[in-house]
Amino acid sequence: LGHGQDGPEGREPERSNVFRSVALPQEVLSLRPKLGANDPERVVHVSLGSRHTVACTAAGTLLVWGDNSQGCLGLGDNLKRQKPARVRLQGRCVHACAGGAHTAALVLDPATRGTALLTSGCNSYGQLGLGDRQNRNAFVEVKMFRGAKVESVSLGESSSSAVLADGSLYLWGRGELGQLGTGDDRSWFRPRKVL
Repeated sequence: LGHGQDGPEGREPERSNVFRSVALPQEVLSLRPKLGANDPERVVHVSLGSRHTVACTAAGTLLVWGDNSQGCLGLGDNLKRQKPARVRLQGRCVHACAGGAHTAALVLDPATRGTALLTSGCNSYGQLGLGDRQNRNAFVEVKMFRGAKVESVSLGESSSSAVLADGSLYLWGRGELGQLGTGDDRSWFRPRKVL
């Protein structure tokens, strides 16, 4: 589904500069499980951003495709992908989320057996949680959560959030409309505890 300009539906677009809408769901043939329900490379989670898509497989592989002009695919470049591409991670991806032009992934850290929160892409409002506004085209760990048990992550157009195992909620990124719940109307470049 989608407009197909940058390939967010994971299919090859027609050889034309004309936008082509996809009105009905279309199978992404390259992701069809070869071994059925027992295939470790079957997709178990997918998230759609504004112009990119991310998916996790049962084996913990992170797949990405679509627009990458700001590095949101985390592949180390800014080239768009019209078919799913594998991201090389140090660990098993257990959850991924696509935002406006940024991505977050929860990866099992083999050293600590905890989860590491990694982000890539547009960082205009600090939505990567790295303390600055520099875009990243490869995944970088949000060090504030090192050793913490991050259970879930969710992304907006230019903001990010994480829920920890103790129930605490952190938000960061664009906040000029008060959408971060931090009691002010400013953007935060590092995660801020809200609850």
